[in-house]
Amino acid sequence: MRDDEMTKRFRALVRDQGDRIYNLALMRSGRRDLAQDVVQETYLRAWRGLARFRGAAELTTWLYRIAINVCHSYLKRESRKETEALMPELNAAPSAEAEFLKEERRNQVRSAIGRLPEIQADVLTLFYLREQRYEEIASILQLPLGTVKSHLHRAKKALRSQLEEIQL
Repeated sequence: MRDDEMTKRFRALVRDQGDRIYNLALMRSGRRDLAQDVVQETYLRAWRGLARFRGAAELTTWLYRIAINVCHSYLKRESRKETEALMPELNAAPSAEAEFLKEERRNQVRSAIGRLPEIQADVLTLFYLREQRYEEIASILQLPLGTVKSHLHRAKKALRSQLEEIQL
């Protein structure tokens, strides 16, 4: 493939998938700054590997696989670092309090997803947040279709259990 063709193909990939890759990274990491880093690293790896892309899978499937691998790497690295939680102001206005509670619930869900085994978190994220079909998830994660369904079932059950515990 000529360089100009490869450049056009890559630009189209970034244009068409940029928001989706960012949202996937944001859901997996829960942090905008980390999601941006994941997107940059994903596209860097994709650019480097584009010449070797053989078309065995769809280009978007290949890109999602790269993004998930980058997310795993970044999340492992981040889990080693200590993070400091910010406390809300005690005298927050009711609307600010409602927003805080809404954001807190999102953080609880992200945290619960983060405690799932990686494969379950990936399947759950791809199915519900990226709205991928079972077949697409199987291709992205390189798993049999039945295994994807099984992981999704287990992930939903574990997530439900974790969120019920938080409510107690």
